[in-house]
Amino acid sequence: KVISNAADSEVFFPRSSHSTQENPNKINIISTGWSSNPNKGTSFYKYLDDHLDFSKYTLTFVGNSPAKFKNIKNIPPLDRKDLANELKSKDIFFFPSRHECCSNALIEGISCGLVAVALDSGGNTELVNECSAGVLFNSEEDLITKIEEASYNIRERGGEIKAPSLDETSNQYIKFFEECIK
Repeated sequence: KVISNAADSEVFFPRSSHSTQENPNKINIISTGWSSNPNKGTSFYKYLDDHLDFSKYTLTFVGNSPAKFKNIKNIPPLDRKDLANELKSKDIFFFPSRHECCSNALIEGISCGLVAVALDSGGNTELVNECSAGVLFNSEEDLITKIEEASYNIRERGGEIKAPSLDETSNQYIKFFEECIK
């Protein structure tokens, strides 16, 4: 049985329709990271820093940067409320981490209504598919195409996301343990 994590819905929830975006004339992408482990996607950040069309997109990285960037905006780690507000000012959550089980960062982005562009690896695949939360990429070669795909009808796509709730997750655990006891 696989039970996904859930984010605190009092902090991580979709922005209201009257909330402002960082830059309404561009697609605003955000990513978060706390580790410099290469499996967290360092090569993909470097690729986007060199190849993403920054006249069409913004890319913000919040956390402990794995590299120095030329075009990607880097924000130091934030507390959870400030992080949630930063997430809500964006459109896409970029998650290039390899071999994740069930990433809290990805869940927080999805819970804020962001369309995910995630590496097709580990629990990312399940989470993105189960939540109708976005698209998966496999390599640098298809990354830009997948970002463009996620950008198409972004408002409608964001409204279709079904992020797990704490109540649903708790009930799944209760049901699982009840079945184990029987």
